[in-house]
Amino acid sequence: MNHGCQACNCSREGSTSPQCHVLSGHCQCKLEFGGQSCDQCSLGYRDFPNCIPCDCDLRGTLVDTCDLDRGLCSCAEETGTCSCKENVFGLQCNKCRTGTFALHADNPLGCSPCFCFGLSHLCSELEGYVRTPVTLDSNQPLLHVVSQSNLKGTTEGVYYQAPDVLLDATTVRQHVHAEPFYWRLPAQFQGDQLLAYGGKLKYSMAFYSSDGIGTSNYEPQILIRGGRTRKQVIYMDAPAPENGVRRDHEVDMKENFWKYFNSVSEKPVTRSDFMSVLSNIEYILIKASYGQGLQQSRISNISMEVGTKATELHPKREVASLLENCLCPPGTAGFSCQDCAPGYHRGKLPEGSGRGPRPLLAPCVPCNCNNHSETCDPETGKCLNCRDNTAGDHCDVCAPGYYGKVTGSTGDCSPCTCPHHYPSSFSPTCVLEGDGDFRCDACTQGYEGRYCERCASGYHGDPRTPGGSCQKCDCSPQGSVHSDCDRISGQCTCRPGATGIQCQECQPRHMLVESNCVSCDDECAGVLLNDLDNIGDAILSMNLTSIFPVPHRVLSNLENTTKYLQESLLKENTQKNWAGIQLEGVAEQTEDLQKQLTRVLTNSQQVNRATERILDKSQDLAAFTERLHHSIREILEKTTTLNQTWDEDFHLPDSALHNMQQNISSLLKIMQKRNFTHLHQNATLELKAAEDLLSQVQKHYQKPQEELEVLKKAAKRLLSKHNSNLRAAEELLRDAETKTQESNRLLLIVKANLREFRDKKLRVQEEANLTSKLIAKGRGLIDAATTHGDTAKNALAQLEHHRDELLLWTAKIRHHVDDLVMQMSKRRAIDLVHRAEDHASELQRLAGVLDRGLENVRHVTLNATSAAHVHSTLQSLTEESEKLASDAYRTISKISLFSESLLYNGTAALQHSSRFLNKSNNLSRKHQGITLELSKLRHRANGFHENADEITRQTNESLFILRAIPEGMRDKGTKTKELALSANESALRTLKDVMGLSQKLLNTSTGLSRMNTTLQETNGLLRDSTVTTLLAGRKVKDMETQANLLFDRLKPLKTLQENLSRNLSEIRLLINQARKQAASIKVAVAADRDCIRAYQPQISSSNYNTLTLNVKTPEPDNLLFYLGSSTSSDFLAVEMRRGKVAFLWDVGSGSTRLEFPDFPIDDNQWYSIHATRFGNVGSLSVKEMSSTQKSPMKTSKSPGMANVLDINNSTLMFVGGLGGQIKKSPAVKVTHFKGCMGEAFLNGKSIGLWNYVEREGKCDGCFSSPQNEDSSFHFDGSGYSVVEKTLRATVTQIIMLFSTFSPNGLLLYLASNGTKDFLSIELVQGRVKVAVDLGSGPLVLMTDRRYNNGTWYKIAFQRNRKQGLLAVIDAYDTSDKETKQGETPGPSSDLNRLEKDLIYVGGVPWSRVVRKGVTSKRYMGCIRNLEISRSTFDLLRNSYGVRKGCRLEPIQSVSFLRGGYVELPPTSLSPESELLATFVTQNSSGIILAALGRDAEKQGRRQAHMPFFSILLTEGHIEVHVSSGDGTSLRKALLHAPTGTYGDGKEHSISLVRNWRIITVQLDESNPVELKLGPLAESKTINISNLYIGGIPKDVEIPMLKMRRSFQGCIKNLIFNMELLDFTRAVSYEQADLDTCLLSERSKLALHGEDSELPPEPPTLPQPEQCAVDIAPGYVPGAYQFGLSQSSHLMLPFNQSAVRRRLSVQLNIRTFASSGLIYYMAHQNQVDYATLQLHGGRLHFMFDLGKGRTKVSHPALLNDGKWHMVKTEYFKRKGSMTVDGQESPMVTMVGDGTTLDVEGILYLGGLPSQYRARNIGNITHSIPACIREVTVNSRQLDKDSPVSAFAVGRCYAVAQEGTFFEGSGYAALVKEGYKVRSDLNITLEFRTSSENGVLLGISSAKVDAIGLEIVSGKLLFHVNNGAGRITATYEPRAARTLCDGKWHTLQANKSKHRVILIVDGNAVSAESLHTQSTSADTNNPIYVGGYPADVKQNCLSSRASFRGCLRKLTLTKGPQVQSYDFNTAFDLQGVFPHSCPGTEP
Repeated sequence: MNHGCQACNCSREGSTSPQCHVLSGHCQCKLEFGGQSCDQCSLGYRDFPNCIPCDCDLRGTLVDTCDLDRGLCSCAEETGTCSCKENVFGLQCNKCRTGTFALHADNPLGCSPCFCFGLSHLCSELEGYVRTPVTLDSNQPLLHVVSQSNLKGTTEGVYYQAPDVLLDATTVRQHVHAEPFYWRLPAQFQGDQLLAYGGKLKYSMAFYSSDGIGTSNYEPQILIRGGRTRKQVIYMDAPAPENGVRRDHEVDMKENFWKYFNSVSEKPVTRSDFMSVLSNIEYILIKASYGQGLQQSRISNISMEVGTKATELHPKREVASLLENCLCPPGTAGFSCQDCAPGYHRGKLPEGSGRGPRPLLAPCVPCNCNNHSETCDPETGKCLNCRDNTAGDHCDVCAPGYYGKVTGSTGDCSPCTCPHHYPSSFSPTCVLEGDGDFRCDACTQGYEGRYCERCASGYHGDPRTPGGSCQKCDCSPQGSVHSDCDRISGQCTCRPGATGIQCQECQPRHMLVESNCVSCDDECAGVLLNDLDNIGDAILSMNLTSIFPVPHRVLSNLENTTKYLQESLLKENTQKNWAGIQLEGVAEQTEDLQKQLTRVLTNSQQVNRATERILDKSQDLAAFTERLHHSIREILEKTTTLNQTWDEDFHLPDSALHNMQQNISSLLKIMQKRNFTHLHQNATLELKAAEDLLSQVQKHYQKPQEELEVLKKAAKRLLSKHNSNLRAAEELLRDAETKTQESNRLLLIVKANLREFRDKKLRVQEEANLTSKLIAKGRGLIDAATTHGDTAKNALAQLEHHRDELLLWTAKIRHHVDDLVMQMSKRRAIDLVHRAEDHASELQRLAGVLDRGLENVRHVTLNATSAAHVHSTLQSLTEESEKLASDAYRTISKISLFSESLLYNGTAALQHSSRFLNKSNNLSRKHQGITLELSKLRHRANGFHENADEITRQTNESLFILRAIPEGMRDKGTKTKELALSANESALRTLKDVMGLSQKLLNTSTGLSRMNTTLQETNGLLRDSTVTTLLAGRKVKDMETQANLLFDRLKPLKTLQENLSRNLSEIRLLINQARKQAASIKVAVAADRDCIRAYQPQISSSNYNTLTLNVKTPEPDNLLFYLGSSTSSDFLAVEMRRGKVAFLWDVGSGSTRLEFPDFPIDDNQWYSIHATRFGNVGSLSVKEMSSTQKSPMKTSKSPGMANVLDINNSTLMFVGGLGGQIKKSPAVKVTHFKGCMGEAFLNGKSIGLWNYVEREGKCDGCFSSPQNEDSSFHFDGSGYSVVEKTLRATVTQIIMLFSTFSPNGLLLYLASNGTKDFLSIELVQGRVKVAVDLGSGPLVLMTDRRYNNGTWYKIAFQRNRKQGLLAVIDAYDTSDKETKQGETPGPSSDLNRLEKDLIYVGGVPWSRVVRKGVTSKRYMGCIRNLEISRSTFDLLRNSYGVRKGCRLEPIQSVSFLRGGYVELPPTSLSPESELLATFVTQNSSGIILAALGRDAEKQGRRQAHMPFFSILLTEGHIEVHVSSGDGTSLRKALLHAPTGTYGDGKEHSISLVRNWRIITVQLDESNPVELKLGPLAESKTINISNLYIGGIPKDVEIPMLKMRRSFQGCIKNLIFNMELLDFTRAVSYEQADLDTCLLSERSKLALHGEDSELPPEPPTLPQPEQCAVDIAPGYVPGAYQFGLSQSSHLMLPFNQSAVRRRLSVQLNIRTFASSGLIYYMAHQNQVDYATLQLHGGRLHFMFDLGKGRTKVSHPALLNDGKWHMVKTEYFKRKGSMTVDGQESPMVTMVGDGTTLDVEGILYLGGLPSQYRARNIGNITHSIPACIREVTVNSRQLDKDSPVSAFAVGRCYAVAQEGTFFEGSGYAALVKEGYKVRSDLNITLEFRTSSENGVLLGISSAKVDAIGLEIVSGKLLFHVNNGAGRITATYEPRAARTLCDGKWHTLQANKSKHRVILIVDGNAVSAESLHTQSTSADTNNPIYVGGYPADVKQNCLSSRASFRGCLRKLTLTKGPQVQSYDFNTAFDLQGVFPHSCPGTEP
């Protein structure tokens, strides 16, 4: 059928053109539009036809809703809301939630949680910081080499060879004895490195070992230890580098790349722990050892990126992201609150912190500086910069020089005045004496006194005067008598001849001779001295100027020489300093050394010459001075002569004398002016300085010369090294020349290849021409194919038409089925069948009775009336049978139609499925099949009609026969009368013998008076009756046959009914579990006025309610809670008005408002609100959650007598805001809510705030909900937790802590489905019970004490083989301990279970039956620290009905199911008191409450007038009895139920209120009844000594209580005077089930086994046992299965030039395997290549650009059977790999290669068998995996057109581990032959849907063989050792168990002549009588799943091939264990390795 052209229908708004693609029909869409017709918005747009951009932020939007390449994400069509990641919110997902920061695209959560050391939940991303590398310093000492056990290590054997630091392993091993070695990074990598988060730790590494593979490779690559209060060691691991190859490493400093060291957990480090380690790093170790026999290791380029403040010096550095900037609480500072703020220091950890998790940081506490300083050391707390003259660690003492007592004021310390203020204080310190005085305690030397006010001996002065001080006497030892002096003046006591204040001088005319001043004034020297004095006086008095000319020139020269000498010396000093500066740089500037030395030498020579000149001048000056002295002496002599001449009256001329006098005077003046002595001294000093300078010059010159010699030697060594290097370079040059020659040779070859390439190019062009012709021909074929495609399309359209018709018929069939089910339900067809069955059996029974009765009277007369009675009975029964038959006929007709419809429906469905498989070729056969089936069905229906007609016909015939019986009986009665006259005496005696029977027959007869008959007539009658009976029996059998046929027709309907019922039950269970899980979510909810959440209240009508709300809001007016309905005025509400909280309620008699006025709560802080209602009395308290003070309670009472809050089907509960679903009470004024709601509890049970039934408006979550950090888990009694753990069979160790009030519950249950073994821990009546069965009987250990008192107890159970030990210990008092021990019975000593067997904690699923004697009651209470075989568990992971934290509620309910009672502590009935209780029962009578008093006079027995009161249920009514004990009569009140009885199974609330004499009793909300006590009892308290609930003990006698029957049902919410009575405080109880509310006992389920009785079968029709139905598997489109052979592969072409600079391969993979080749590409010579391999379950990406292999590994495990997206990339010398968005560390490429030169072929999934990959290791076999969506550089590869393909199949949509056998072939293993011999163990797992099939066979050509097969649902293990076959047969208890489509484990063991077969833990065995025959001598292949037709198998009885899946095939012989992979088989037929369809059971 040709449809012709079709309209494009392109959207006008969305398309760019009305014309679509002529073949595909796709319209050309605008950017914002998409779809076939452009009639919808494309990805990233919404609201067609407007198509507004979503503008979703890629960083915060879920990846699966985005196209990352296009940068677009989908959003909600109406609101535009994007799908945000977990920690992101906002319309565009562009904001971090509170408590998180740093929105990044690569974060799966969007934003990272704030760490802040747990001190703050508010943080932001640090801005303005860049990544700066921390590196080794240039003068850094050598790195230490350490080990894990020796962290100090050594530097011996460590050397620096720029840029490497290397270690010599031989030397290091002498100091560090443990390996592997590690490099320890220096101090700059330690300490607070929080700013390194998100950066990279980089280094380059190379090692040289004798073997590159060794145990060191498995040690951690990097170790970091750090932390504050708790130290932790974390590690990072990566594949070992290549031996001898340098490799660059980059390690991300993020938590998900690090793991805990020495931990069994493989989980990454948490962010909290990682940040804690970074905050205080103790060491960083980098592994140096790899392989075996380490020789040398090198490391270089070590750096760690940290965040530093950005500056202009480094503008292009990477921005430091992911760094948090916390809003820290007061007292803390730092970006992560890791430091203490100024004024605070680090305190100590709080006491008792050991019970919870240890804090990460000690708290910061204020500095204790006594108000004298604001700062202290942040770590030690030592105060800094103490003010006010204080000192000490806490400014708690006065500073030196001050005294006083430090009290915190500014004037605490006063200065020490010793004796004056500083600087005139001569003691640095003083001490306080008395109240205000002081003493100077450290007077300096020379001072003494209390205030240092006087000088000590040997000193003088007056310190008391201002400015005064003590000076040392310093008397001259030669001139003074002693060292002391005058204390004031300081004058020493001088020896004779000495003078001066210190006696340091000699007196005039004295000289120092040998330390004494000796007088020179004797007769000789004294005369000469006198003469000299006279001469001096004379010379001074004379004018000698005219005698000689003054020597001005000489003196001038001398002065000039002196000045020149001074200038020269100054110049030389300057040159000396400059030379010294130059000499300091000699060591650093070797090249300038010679110049400096030359310059210094020149200067030194100049100095020498100048010095020589100065010396010469000095000598000249000395000579001149001598001459001058000589001249002076001559002058003196001349003067003497002159005097003599003068004396001789020699007179000179006056002019001459005058001139002489003038000359002498001037000369003297000049001489007086000139101080030659001073000049001489200066000259001497300058000479000495010059000499010193010369010596220093020589010294400094000599030292550089020596250093120069050292440098020369070093230079010589360097030159020799350079020479050796030069020689090596020459050798390399020669090698290069050799290689150049080789290159030239290769160049010639290349040229030849090039010519060959040109020839091939020509041939390719010829092939291209041929290809063009073929293409033209192909186009013609395509046109023909298009024609055929159109034909197929038309056929497909017809098929679709037929499919639509079939779907229509399917709907009609379903409608008919539904009608039939309804009709059968209405007509009660099953009841009719049962009735027909009963009547048929009754007919058979009566027929038997009739036959036996007639047999007894064969030889006697028979009363005809009995026959008539039989006739009437048979007639009535036959009529009933006829009626039932007609009903059965109608039912059968309908069932026939139903069966016909069902069969037709099944056939249609089958045809529908096969049509899609076989296309249009099978269409005609399907119609023929349908017609044939319809004819068969019509034939079957006709058969049903004929059978029904036959039943009717036979029934009518029987009816006619039975109706004809009376007339015959009348005729025979007449004959009997005639014959009776001639009866003989023997007949009369016979009549007497049967008189009793005859009398009975006569009594039932109404038509005949007597009857006589003969024996013959009686026999005739007997024969007729027998015939009739036989006919009736045949009819009955026919009816039975029809009934059985009817049963057979009803079986499918019954099966359908039971399946539906079971599915509905499972759905209900799943719904309940889901609701439980939703209710356990503890994330707070938020609202902003427009959010309404409605909940279904999980409570019933009662007189008691409690409500707890945790709320935070800034809004003054809010509705926090509302519970009410539209059909009742009753409600509960909590609202806020003007910031104050109010509790409102109405229970039917008026509303009340109770406000908490103490303080408002609208300050955006967390508050806890607690409201309680007892009847009509309510209470309210409000408390800030951070406060520890107890909040006051406010109470109020509602009007009226109503006290029951009605709950009905329309009741809804609202937490935060109120919707319009119900009618609001006028008393409530507010309907909105704005803020955060944390947890909410109603009647003690958590309201799952996320478990709402309706929601309106914009609602959100609130992060900062107060969370309970308790490590315990609370079980609410409705759920359980599941954990998994592999246990040792011989030893069991279980430890747990529990706390509960419940007396009964299952704590832990461990059992195996395949064995009888189990272990359970439970509470039974408060006692701990442990039961363990190892297969030969249970061991039960039970404590004597009860432990359900709400205290934490520790259970420790240990089992060592058969010995068991139970200990129960008080968690807070370990001395309180109870132990029990015992031994399991029987020989068994191992606990056998499978690895996959689950361990249940707190209960088991309802569908799971437990062992006999084990309670199935689920546990209600708390559990923590569960430890099984040293492993701990998170009980919240796989659980429901479990929440974090422990909140134990008092037990409020008790059930009485088998009698019993509970005795509570007595509570007396005061004159003003109230009692409330709720009960529910289905019985009519019982004691609800009995409160008994004690007579004051007679303590021993109960009296009739003793005080008591009771509440009884009597005949469905309530009676209340009260006696005050004053001797007056008993007061009674009777309350009748409005419905007739209170035992109706509904809850009823009773209240008893005493108001002095008046007692008011009210039940529910009916009219109250009043009792009036006697006048003496008005103010008397009814004292109670015993309070019984539900009954009284058997030994208690109570005369007043007429009824002793115990209550059966539930009693709860017992309230006395506003106090809820807690049943955990029960004094005693028996037969009471606490903490439950049941009306009848639950049915006990036990595991069907040998140790338990089978439960009775329900009265239902038997079900046929059937094997599992094979369902056609679905396939994943575009995916391919590899691994079907070792050489499975696809060869896919790609553009080889596109990958030269960049390679990016992306694919999706699913596998269960641990190793295999995923893809490979390479050059022809395999120098350049890239490959991806799976090894050990992890991915390894390797590539080589011709210069060295680079390897990238990823830590994620891939072999979990799930789909994973894998991306490998090489770009810009970096290699990386990403798995499911998680990126591995970047690896820098090895070598300097720049391009990847490979062929344009991608080998996917494996390599061809003839291809040998050289450089990629041993993993070259095909990967057993499914692969799809392969792209190379973002271009999809066409897997449908491969260059080559081998052993590639389709991928199942749902797959599991295993190999699929399709039922027609086999797998052949071990071609060379397998030798079974004497001992062999075979294990495997299988699943199948067939009853027959070969599993395994090994057979010789003679007799010896073994075989495993399934035959008729049984599993057989055959062995033939040559002396006959031995067979172990396993027959499951339930038929067709093995073909149920589930996995079964099989173990077949051959041990000589014995065989054991174990299936699912059930063992069977057999052995041969020929014990000497022990070996099966085979050397033949192993055939699995079947065997070829030409192969003989001596131990297999079936040839049916196995259909199903096999896995884990292992053959074990002694220590040799061989596992077989089916893809290694040498022959595979109909077998698909590593490809098994279906779901894991």
